[in-house]
Amino acid sequence: MRLRMSGVFLFVMALMSSCSTHSQSTDLHLGTVQAPTSSATHVVSSTSDPMTSTSTTVRAVTDVATTVPPSTVAATISIVASSPSTSEQAADPPAPSSTTTESTEIAPPIARSPDEVVEADYHTARQTAERCNYDPYGCDYSAIAVGGSPMDLQMHELVKVRTANNLRAVEGKGNVQLRIDRIQIEGTSAFVSICAYDTIVIYDVADPFNPDDDIIYNEDKDSYLVRWEMRQVDATWLLYAGKQSQRLDEGDLCGF
Repeated sequence: MRLRMSGVFLFVMALMSSCSTHSQSTDLHLGTVQAPTSSATHVVSSTSDPMTSTSTTVRAVTDVATTVPPSTVAATISIVASSPSTSEQAADPPAPSSTTTESTEIAPPIARSPDEVVEADYHTARQTAERCNYDPYGCDYSAIAVGGSPMDLQMHELVKVRTANNLRAVEGKGNVQLRIDRIQIEGTSAFVSICAYDTIVIYDVADPFNPDDDIIYNEDKDSYLVRWEMRQVDATWLLYAGKQSQRLDEGDLCGF
């Protein structure tokens, strides 16, 4: 009986010794606040699935927080949160720059009435004839009167006299003031009634290259009423003949 009790006591002591040794080998640091000294890689590899990127990232940030100051971690998170990923940048292409294109519209020509056409052609013919006073050698007869008409013959005769006697006008010495009072179109003719006040001075230019030897040939200041007949040549109205109805020497009949 004493022997059996001794055997039981020895069995119980052996069992207690075995339990104490196993507890110390598996419960290391249990209940302590000491920070782990293992690296982030060790923690990830021991606790997470290598195929799960989310788990790895969370554990890495958790382990870094134990060794990196909180301000640095906060700044890093802020930068990552505000920076778009590569896929987001590709999904949002830059907006095209807007350009303004100004279109230039060409206005259609303004239609003129027949009277306006006659008036414009009359002024062109008259101004061309007036230039013959200053340059008789360059007189453009075809732009003044219908070829062979009374006005055409008159212009040729006038220029012949001017060139034979060295007579011509000088720029700045007198002018012609003119007013159109009436325009009538009758068949193939157009009639233009005008009042003109002519103060152009005609000089005898003995030497065309010496303006100091010019002599006044005619400095009359005359005004007159004339009814001009015009006819068309290639769709352009040209002078044909003129009929003077009233004249005032050395006076302004027109009231300019």
